[in-house]
Amino acid sequence: MIKQDLLCRVNADANIGLGHLYRVLAIVEMLKSNFQIHFIVSSTTNKTLIPFDNIITIPNELYEADEADFFAKYYNSSSSVIIFDGYFCNTNYQRRFREKGFKFIVIDDYARDHFYANLVVNHSPFMKPDMYTHETYTKLALGTQYTLLRPSFLKEAKSLNSHDGKLNKLFICFGGADTFNLTIKAVEGAIATNKIKELHVIVKDSIVESEVEDYKNLHPQTKINVYRQVGEDQMIKVIKDCNLAIAPSSTMLFELCCIGIPIISGYFVDNQSNIYKGFLNEGAIYGIGDISKFDASSFKACIEKVMILEGLQEMVEEQKKLIDGGSKERLQKKVEEI
Repeated sequence: MIKQDLLCRVNADANIGLGHLYRVLAIVEMLKSNFQIHFIVSSTTNKTLIPFDNIITIPNELYEADEADFFAKYYNSSSSVIIFDGYFCNTNYQRRFREKGFKFIVIDDYARDHFYANLVVNHSPFMKPDMYTHETYTKLALGTQYTLLRPSFLKEAKSLNSHDGKLNKLFICFGGADTFNLTIKAVEGAIATNKIKELHVIVKDSIVESEVEDYKNLHPQTKINVYRQVGEDQMIKVIKDCNLAIAPSSTMLFELCCIGIPIISGYFVDNQSNIYKGFLNEGAIYGIGDISKFDASSFKACIEKVMILEGLQEMVEEQKKLIDGGSKERLQKKVEEI
């Protein structure tokens, strides 16, 4: 049987981060056995992060309003399904693809637009069906039961973990778009508590890596481990070596919850706010709100508050309730319905 084409329209670069790409890669892993995979990306996207051969770069001179024509030129709408993840995918953009006869899936953050998609996926626990306006045929896959993560993390979500009661090994990661230099501020704040024995810091580039490395010499009393370009298996190992985490309410938060660890989390861009509210409402994180203006002392204060907080094991248990590792089967069923 000839496989249909699964067309993945997504961008990933230093400005917008890698979260959109990681979500698309996650859903592709769930669906790839039934499709021929293609990626269609911007010229600024780091293509080395895409583990598939069929990659087309959108011409720089092509307007977003003309992308539907571009797709129709190269792909057959009757034998293709498109996945969109990005802020370019507004109502008018979707309408143009619908007029060309394409079926498509939209990975969403905001519920701001009217949707022409066949399927809308938003894995924030905050989202509810009545927040969306859409066509009568549109199906919704909302909440953490449709979590978009790589297979190794979903496997971890099925195992039961308990907190060891200690809070002296801190994991820090602010993703690939740390525009407010929060990584360095969190490192400074953690060291200033004089209670963190080990720091495990994921950095976005060599510049931040060098800055964190400088702290090794300045603060030999704290064991500082720095990681860059970390694969999923190594990421899981690093998280498991820690007993406390600081991370934004992004894809990273979902990954941490799969492992099960007390988490200090906030947001610094708009698309993290609904995820933040959802996990906070469920008691799955220690919430610190908008962290865009945080400094080292802000992080120090938050860490010290968590160190005297009761109910951390209950926090881990709530994380496990939210993400059970079964999203692959649920999403496969949703896609079959379209």
